[in-house]
Order: sequence, then C-alpha cells, then structure tokens
Amino acid sequence: MKAVILCGGLGTRFMPFSKAVPKEMYPIVDTPALTLIAAEAALSGYTDIAVVINPHKKIISDFFSPSNAGIMGSGIVQKLKSGTVDALSHARFSFIIQEQSLGTAHAAMLARAFTAGDPFALLNGDDLMYSDIPVVAQLDRAHARCCGSVVGVQKRQIPEILNCGVIDIREDFGGGLFRISRIAEKPDAESLPSDKCSLGRYLLTNDIFDAIERIPRVGGEYRLTDAIDILAAEKAVYAYEFSGRRFDLGNPAGALEANNFYMAINGRKE
Repeated sequence: MKAVILCGGLGTRFMPFSKAVPKEMYPIVDTPALTLIAAEAALSGYTDIAVVINPHKKIISDFFSPSNAGIMGSGIVQKLKSGTVDALSHARFSFIIQEQSLGTAHAAMLARAFTAGDPFALLNGDDLMYSDIPVVAQLDRAHARCCGSVVGVQKRQIPEILNCGVIDIREDFGGGLFRISRIAEKPDAESLPSDKCSLGRYLLTNDIFDAIERIPRVGGEYRLTDAIDILAAEKAVYAYEFSGRRFDLGNPAGALEANNFYMAINGRKE
C-alpha cells in the first residue's frame, strides 16, 4: 500500500532555521519529526512511501536513504513504539521534487503516477499525531466501511478552527463516520458549517486527481480542500473523527508543545 507525505512547503514561520534545516526535520526530543510521521504510515501497512519535497530539502532524501536505516529507527521512535523500527526498515522511500510551492493540491498531483490508480494515504509533513492506533490505520478502517475517500477530522474551537478546512455533514453513520456535503477552507466565524476540521490525514481514492485538475488557483496556491469539495459535490466523500493528539509543527509553538509532550511520555517509558 502507498502513502504520500507532503513536505514541499517553505517553512516561513521557522525562518531563519528553515533556511538551513527543513521544518519536517525539526527534532522531537532526539528524532526528526518526519520519522514519526513516516512511522505512522509504515505501522499502518503503508510501506511504499513517496515524500514530496522542494529542491532545497535534499537533507530529507539523504536522511531516508537505505544507508541511514539504523539511524532512522533509533531514538524516541524506538522507545515509544514496539515494532516501529521494523516497520521503517521495511519501508521503501521515493522522493518527488515540487519545483514551485503551489499548494497542497499541486504537491499531491505530482504523486499521481506513484499511486498508480490505487487508493492512497496522504499525510501532511507538518502534522504530527500521537495515538494508540495510528491515525492512518484508523482512516484505512473507515475506508473499508465506506469505500470512498476519507478525511481525518477532529473537533476544534475558535480561533484554531478558523485556520482549517471545516466539513459540512450530510449524514452521520455513527462510530465517528460522516458523509461530507462540502468542506470550507478557513471559513469565517459566522459561517462555520460544523466544529469538525480536517487535520492533515487523508485516505484518498484516485478520482481526487481529476478533481484537482478542475480547481482554481487561490492566493497563488492550489488547495486540496477545494478538490475534496468538488469531489463531495459529485460522489460520496467521508470524514472520520479519529482518536489521538495532533501537534501542528507548522509553527514554533506547536513544535515546542510536541517536544514537551514527547519528553514527558519518554520519561514515563524509561
């Protein structure tokens, strides 16, 4: 099974640090954040992993090269999750260059050939999840129930929700599974369709690429939520309210919160 991790962003909120080191390689205690995200996919059975990077992030492809397999699975990853090291050692990594930073939908589109027509997991490289059952595995189970594309969601409140894609629910199937009627990117507080927002994890069917081809460019970028919105208007698209704790590594405060959390967890494990 195949997973795509999006790491093409410029990391402007981490300047000047991100001019030297990609934000996805920000250390969570002693382990690059991207290692934990890749481990989530691998532990969920998605061992063919394509990482979309910009031309200035060669450090990522170097780190995930076969010669660094032992380093990749060391540190806090090994201490926290039994089986993680083995899962990562069996993962096959490939890298796709996003020459221009044109948004999440553009980055996802570059992986079309890699997915080869099959459903695939899509993970944002700056959203870190901590959960007993990997979030990708939870979405995979939801996909088995509904057979359509699945957006990972959780409840959020103002002001955080105003910076997310927020779903409008057409039907509630119980057990955390919903059918989406639409998804609104960064809606106004007065027009929130629900309190459930997309948080960087997706299980997508290949028709997402046809939808991406039809979306407009907004603010210089092609947004994945716009493609999902088109798809939801034409066929069944679902949301699953996953269990776990999400850390927004796109900003320094979220990265600091993740470090404090993992330090505490690591201390309890030792």
